[in-house]
Amino acid sequence: MNKTIMGLSLWQPWARLISIGAKKIETRSWSSNCLGLVPIHAAKKWDKDLEETCRSWPFEDVLFGDDKDQFAKIEDIPRGCFVALGWLRRCLSTTEHFRLIPSDDTHEYYFGNYDPGRFMWVFDEIWKLRQPVYSRGRQGLWKLDERVADVVMAMLPDGVEDQLLGGTND
Repeated sequence: MNKTIMGLSLWQPWARLISIGAKKIETRSWSSNCLGLVPIHAAKKWDKDLEETCRSWPFEDVLFGDDKDQFAKIEDIPRGCFVALGWLRRCLSTTEHFRLIPSDDTHEYYFGNYDPGRFMWVFDEIWKLRQPVYSRGRQGLWKLDERVADVVMAMLPDGVEDQLLGGTND
């Protein structure tokens, strides 16, 4: 693969929420003009507060309710690896685009921070990787090593990589 792919690290459980399609908007304190394919990396960070978040409502129900895969328990959630690939379509200010903030009675709202002055990173498509791709993460948005990007692409569900080969990051 010859194009630049930028990765984004998230703490768990937010990386898993994105990978299972329960979260399509990542909220950040900063904007990005790097739109296109963004591999989602589950950071290694893990502590008691994050574990408690996983066990709270609605996180536990959404994380483990219907998706009975090999990571069906909190202690088995992968960290230090890529778990999904998303198509980042828009990055919008919560202040300027407040009408586009999800309703406060939805899981999407509960899983983000939509305070004024923040940014909504909106993913149109998200594909969960068939297997985690273990790799070091970084803060911010960062360029993936080409070999790691190739492995992430190879872990997409069957047929998805072929669909994406013609696309480019903006």
